[in-house]
Amino acid sequence: MALTKEIVTSKIEVVNLEATPIVQVRELTRITEDETVISESFRRYTLSQGEDISSQPTMVQSVCNAVWT
Repeated sequence: MALTKEIVTSKIEVVNLEATPIVQVRELTRITEDETVISESFRRYTLSQGEDISSQPTMVQSVCNAVWT
């Protein structure tokens, strides 16, 4: 019986609020037991232009750099 916790970026959205692009990120947390999913939950957060994105996943950084350029 092995429990595994996995956190992945499941969605990246760009919202244009009055010409100020906001990047919304949704993370999926999945708990599995012997390859059977026993729990899933989501967490959302937003990023605004000028924030430090160096700790974000590569795909999130790419989207932020494209939108904020």
